[in-house]
Amino acid sequence: MKKIISVLLASIAFCFLSPAFGLEGESIVFDPATGNYLITYLSSRDDKLHQITFIPATKINPTIKSKIKLDQDGIVHYRYSLVSERDSQLVIRRFLFDPVISVTTSLPDIPLNAPPGKIMEDMMNVATNFETSLPWRATMGYSEGGRTFRIGWYYNLRSGGLAPGDKAVFGFNSRDLPGIIKAEVHGYAPDSREIPGEETQNANDGGFGQQYTELVTKKNFVSRNAAVPAIAVPTPFDPAVTLERIQTQMHTWIGMKLLDASFSAQLDRYFQSAISAYRLNQPKVGKKQIQTMRELINKEHQDLGRDEEHESDKSQEKNDDRKSALIDRLAARVLDFDLKYVLKRAGGDKDD
Repeated sequence: MKKIISVLLASIAFCFLSPAFGLEGESIVFDPATGNYLITYLSSRDDKLHQITFIPATKINPTIKSKIKLDQDGIVHYRYSLVSERDSQLVIRRFLFDPVISVTTSLPDIPLNAPPGKIMEDMMNVATNFETSLPWRATMGYSEGGRTFRIGWYYNLRSGGLAPGDKAVFGFNSRDLPGIIKAEVHGYAPDSREIPGEETQNANDGGFGQQYTELVTKKNFVSRNAAVPAIAVPTPFDPAVTLERIQTQMHTWIGMKLLDASFSAQLDRYFQSAISAYRLNQPKVGKKQIQTMRELINKEHQDLGRDEEHESDKSQEKNDDRKSALIDRLAARVLDFDLKYVLKRAGGDKDD
């Protein structure tokens, strides 16, 4: 695993192996021995060069296990086990999902793209209803543009965090179906230093300012795949429209390297047949096409019914060893869940 972290650090550091120059003397230099960065910047206070050591928050090896479960009332439970593997070098203090299309609690649903004001307080109140491991605290806000949500959790103490070898559990509910996004996991290095806030850096200067901004903000976390609400369920329910949305989400997995393009094309044929059948009011034909897709998926991963969250380490290692080249295990679980949901809502799962 140390090799994995080294590779991640090396990839992030690629642009910084040579000093990145801005104003005369300013530079960002990567130290391969420590995995840290020596940053030299010009201070406007005294017109002198100063040096700081930036320790990346990426010196972690997190694992996210997603669990999705459908209630009788149509609510989907999303639950996550966040594990900091033992070879992590830092504690974990932030865990974020962006974008998420909806959440639901006992409180009124938060509308998208609402003007600032009381809506921010409402989102804070909704976040208190998320499943949260103490001493973590849940947060909720709008993604950029206000068309989706950014939700997550942060460690609510001044010191400490999720230590190597430890686990925390989080969750929330939604009426919408799961897709897959890249979750952000942030480590924390208390001795890391950044350029003081008053020394504003130009993120678009093509040099020092841009590389500093990318290092400190845009690349300073580890990404992991997670299942989150990403497919809106139409009201009233329409199986054809829902299948189209599931298919659109599935196509995004090709670029994420979770789904082989040829397997996607194979599934597309059944998607189109099922969509056409439901539009022609031929539910039995639609059900058959969906069942065929589920059979194809289960041939790639024969133990999809197993609760990933409670798998033993040895079982998980075996699953990883036989991971299909055609579809990732998480993607297979999510797609099977979504297709089974359509069968249930369309009244076609009685003999499932």
